[in-house]
Amino acid sequence: MKQWLKENDVILRVTSLLIAVFLWMYVMNSDEIEGTLTYSNIPVRLDGVSTLRSNDLVILSGNNSKITVECSGKRKVLQTVYKDYMNIITAKVNVSNITEPGEYELVYDLSKGETDINVVSKNPSQITLVVDRLSTVSVPVEVQLIGTPADGHTISECVPSPDAITVRGPETILRQIEVARVTYDVTGLTSSLQTNVTFTLLDSAGNEVTNAYLAPDTPSTTLDITLKRSNAVSLTVNFNDSPYLTASMIDYTIDPMYYELTGDPEIMRELNQISLGSIDLSDVLEKEPGDELVFERLIILPNGVSAANKDQMQFAKVTVTLKNCGWRTLSLDQDMLPENELFTYPEQRLDIQVFGSNEALDDLADGGLTLEPVYVLDDLVAGQNRLECKVIPADDSVYVKQNVTILVEITQEALDAARNPEPADPNAPQEPGVPAE
Repeated sequence: MKQWLKENDVILRVTSLLIAVFLWMYVMNSDEIEGTLTYSNIPVRLDGVSTLRSNDLVILSGNNSKITVECSGKRKVLQTVYKDYMNIITAKVNVSNITEPGEYELVYDLSKGETDINVVSKNPSQITLVVDRLSTVSVPVEVQLIGTPADGHTISECVPSPDAITVRGPETILRQIEVARVTYDVTGLTSSLQTNVTFTLLDSAGNEVTNAYLAPDTPSTTLDITLKRSNAVSLTVNFNDSPYLTASMIDYTIDPMYYELTGDPEIMRELNQISLGSIDLSDVLEKEPGDELVFERLIILPNGVSAANKDQMQFAKVTVTLKNCGWRTLSLDQDMLPENELFTYPEQRLDIQVFGSNEALDDLADGGLTLEPVYVLDDLVAGQNRLECKVIPADDSVYVKQNVTILVEITQEALDAARNPEPADPNAPQEPGVPAE
């Protein structure tokens, strides 16, 4: 056996193989050895997109292009770059020179920052952009009714408003659009109605057309459906804002919500609502806190129509509900009154009713009121006086229902001094900018 090992140099060969393996492992683990590394999914940034938009051009495809870069260098540097290569290796291309729609093959600029690595290859070496021009088109609204109304009712008219939708978007996409289809289920319908419905843009084959750049001038259309029989007309009311209460701060209900009418078909076709007029929201504030906020309004019918049911009410009740606002009673003591050299305030409590948003009223509770006594000096007497006092909230969106009466005490000496002030010294220097009295 020893003779065979010696004749075939087995020991020498094994030794050489082990030395080669150790040398390979040393080389692979040395930071100074050159190598290559691939960096993937690097986004290509597009500069000059705003210039495209100013020329009514948009990029339909290619704006999310990503590339793969193979770089060479020292292994330690390559590994360090890999930890943050998305921020170190960047690619960008300028599109501001594109002035016409079309397909463009563009070479991007690649930056590897200040790193000591070299780019071996880029894949792809250029990106493809498809550019289109923005335009507008008017698309007819097509109504598709599904189901059937209740027995004895047929639909005499179904009108979308508007009956055409203006759509802005890329010209190649706009050319695919045939209609804006509205679908509405009339199953069991017993009265005419007006409802807001969304539409779907379809091509000639009935397939939906979508694109991120499509922008209809309205997201929906109003659908007026009229039956041949009596028509249920909605009752509406307008609200006139006050400085302290606006329509956004209330909810309301109308009873009844709808009014059954019958009459000439032509008139009925045009009639879709009856206005109850206007309610001044300042009238809401004039009601006593805690009162039910109900307003009665006469239902005035147009000429040529009448109530389908003679038992229907002639008046509608509009019930207003306050939303995130209301009345609050603030109880203040004499410490809230301003200091005054003329009089003092005996102990007293002042109940002040204020109205506003919940947030504003919470702020008032932390000292947001200013109290300002109102008086004429000649009307005052020594002793106790009752004076009207203005209540001024720090937040001018808060409504104070009434001024308050306060009790003050005045000494005769203070009253005499106020009515007969000492004359000013004519030799005394005047403050700059303040005229002498």
